Amino acid sequence: MNHPAVAVPTANASALTAGERNSSAARGGVSEFFRYHGAWAPGVRLFRALGFRAKAWVIAATFGLPLAVLGWNYFGNQAAQIEFSARERVGVLYARELMPVLDALQRRRVLAVRGQAGADADAAERAMADSTVRLDAAEKQHGATLSTDKAYAAWRASKPAAATTPDAAFAAHGAHIQALLDLLGQSTDGSNLTLDPDIDTYYLMDAAMFRLPVMLEAAAQLRGLGEAVLAKGQAAPAQTRRIIEQLALLSSHDAAVAAGIDKAVAYNVDVKSAADPAAARAALHALAERVEQTLLRPEGPQGDVAAHAAACDQATAALTAFNAKATAELDRLVAVRVHSLEQGRNLNALLLVLGLATAAYLFISFRKVLDGGLREVAFHIDAMRDGNLTTHPRAWGADEVARLMHTLTQMQASLRGIVRQVRGSSDTIVGASTQIAGGAHDLQSRTE
Repeated sequence: MNHPAVAVPTANASALTAGERNSSAARGGVSEFFRYHGAWAPGVRLFRALGFRAKAWVIAATFGLPLAVLGWNYFGNQAAQIEFSARERVGVLYARELMPVLDALQRRRVLAVRGQAGADADAAERAMADSTVRLDAAEKQHGATLSTDKAYAAWRASKPAAATTPDAAFAAHGAHIQALLDLLGQSTDGSNLTLDPDIDTYYLMDAAMFRLPVMLEAAAQLRGLGEAVLAKGQAAPAQTRRIIEQLALLSSHDAAVAAGIDKAVAYNVDVKSAADPAAARAALHALAERVEQTLLRPEGPQGDVAAHAAACDQATAALTAFNAKATAELDRLVAVRVHSLEQGRNLNALLLVLGLATAAYLFISFRKVLDGGLREVAFHIDAMRDGNLTTHPRAWGADEVARLMHTLTQMQASLRGIVRQVRGSSDTIVGASTQIAGGAHDLQSRTE
C-alpha cells in the first residue's frame, strides 16, 4: 500500500529536477552551451548530431575548399605568367621578321638618294619584297595578339613616292623607316617585352628592340649624309647639325647598351658569351672617330667617300650581328623561363594529384577500418544481448576499435564466468531443494 505513495513523490522529484535543469539552461544561455566542452562545444554538438559519413564530408569540405581556392589561384597565376612570357616570344619573332625589312629599306634609301638603277636596285627591291612577305605573314599571324594593326597600316601608308631631289628622297625614305621603327616599338609594347620581369632579359630587350634599331638608323643616316657631304666637299649647316645629332645619338645609345649589358651580365654571367657587344662598340668608335676626322673638320669635310661608306657598312654589319645575338639570347632566356614555369606548374600539379589521391586512399582505408571494426563490435554485442556468449571477438591491430574489441573480449569472458557461477549456484540450490523435498517427504511419511 505504501509503494504508490513512495513512487509518486519520486516521479515528482524527477520532474522537478528536469524542470530545474531546463530552467537553468534557459537562465544560463550561452554559458550553458559552453558548460561542458568550452570552445569545443560547437564542434562536439555538431558531430554528435551527425553520422560518420556526414562527418567525413564536413571534414573533407573544410580541408578541400581552401585547397581548391589556393590551387585555383596558383594555377591561374602560373597560367598568366606562362602566357605573359609566351607573348614575349611572339614579340621576338615579330622583331626578327622586321629587322631584315629595316635593312632593305636603308639600302633602298641609299640607292634612291643616289638615283641609281640597274642590278643593284633590282637586288634591293627583291630583298625588300622577300622580307616584306615574311613580315606580312607575321602580321597576319600575330598582329591581333600584338595590337600592331594600326602601326602596320601606318607603315604601309607611308611608302615613299618618287622624289625629284636627293634631299626629298632621303626625307621620304627616312619617314618610311621611322614608321617601321614605330611598328617595332608597338610590337614590343604589345608583346609585354617592355614589362619583362628579369634583369637579364629586360636589358637584352632594351638593346635589341629599342636601342640597336635606332643606332642602325643613325649609322645609315651618317652613311648617306657623309657620302653627300664628301662628294660636294662642303656641308650645309643643316647637314652638319644632322651629322652631329646622329653622332650624339649613336654615342648615347652606345653607352646605354654597354651599361645595360653590364647589368645583365652581373645578373646572368652567361649573357657575356652569348651577346658580347665588344665588336659592335669597337666598330662604332671607329666610325665616330672617322666622322670627327672627316665630316666635322673645322676647315670643312675632307675624306674618301668609299672609305666612309665602308666604315659605315662595317659598323652597320657589327650592329646587325650584335642585334641578332642579343635577340637570339633574349629568345632563349624567355624560352627557358617559359619551360621553367611550365615544369614547375606540372610538378606542382603532379604533387597535388598524388597528394589528393593518397589522402583519398587513406581516408577510404580509415572509413573501411572504422566501419568494419564497428560492425564487428556491434555483431558481438548483439550476440551477447541475445544470450549468445559463444562468439570469439578477436582484436586485430592497435587502434581504438582494436582496444574496444579487446575490452569486449574481456567483458565476454567475465560474463561467461558469471554465467558459470550462476549455473553452479543454481545446481547447488537444486540439490538443496531436492534434499529438502526428500526430507519433507520422509517427515510426511513418519507423521502419517
